[in-house]
Amino acid sequence: MEIIAPELQQEAHSFNQFYAAQEQGHTLKAIFRDVLGYDEFPPEIVPYSFVSRDDLTRIAALLALREGQVLADIACGNGSIGLWLARQSGAHLIGVDYAEAALTLARGKAQALGLSARSQFTHGSFADTTLKDQTADAVVSIDAIWLASDQQQACDELARILRPGGRLVFTSWEQHVPMAIVKQPVTDYRPLLERAGFTVESYAYLEHSEVLMKDIYERIRNSAGTLLQEMGEPVKGLIGEAHFVPGLVDGVNYLARENGPHVLVSAQRV
Repeated sequence: MEIIAPELQQEAHSFNQFYAAQEQGHTLKAIFRDVLGYDEFPPEIVPYSFVSRDDLTRIAALLALREGQVLADIACGNGSIGLWLARQSGAHLIGVDYAEAALTLARGKAQALGLSARSQFTHGSFADTTLKDQTADAVVSIDAIWLASDQQQACDELARILRPGGRLVFTSWEQHVPMAIVKQPVTDYRPLLERAGFTVESYAYLEHSEVLMKDIYERIRNSAGTLLQEMGEPVKGLIGEAHFVPGLVDGVNYLARENGPHVLVSAQRV
């Protein structure tokens, strides 16, 4: 088992609690699947991110995976995104996360989807994925890199594990207004990627994300009592986020495009 760095231990503990409670979170699952348009997907596909069904289809096209290739999903969470991509493409999946409960959920989903034979899930972080050099033909990361303690280091690490010519596709938020939880704000990912040895192929703002996030957060606020009954203490952080991010706590609307635009980035390893 990977030894988690001290600065990640508290964060990992929080995520572990949240993922451990997900199996009881029927209401939360329904909120995300409904708003993001995942109702036609297998029930195991429940990413707690803000990537819609159409966004996920777009991500698959950008990755251009072929059968038998290796996809690394970094900060994979419960594995939903990587497993869907592997299922659609025939690729082999390596999911990396530092929350043990997330990895346990991901392995269970892989088994339910019949993907255990071509998927594995392992401990790691953006600072150290624990993967060997040039392991992957493609790398994906969804709504996570903005939380890395050093986002340049994260880009360097993603470049290291990619084979030359391999593609990185990720979603994240540019940070133009400081948020306490963001350790190293980034206003544009392109310079970081170029320094890491990538050629940026596309850099698109997901203009619809604000609408999706407002809907999800409103439903979470309206369902707070039920969510607490189902999931208990671990869901309190998400309920607090649903009040804070839209500006209901400090008056700053972090959803607004000028404050924190959601980006979809595709880059190729030189």
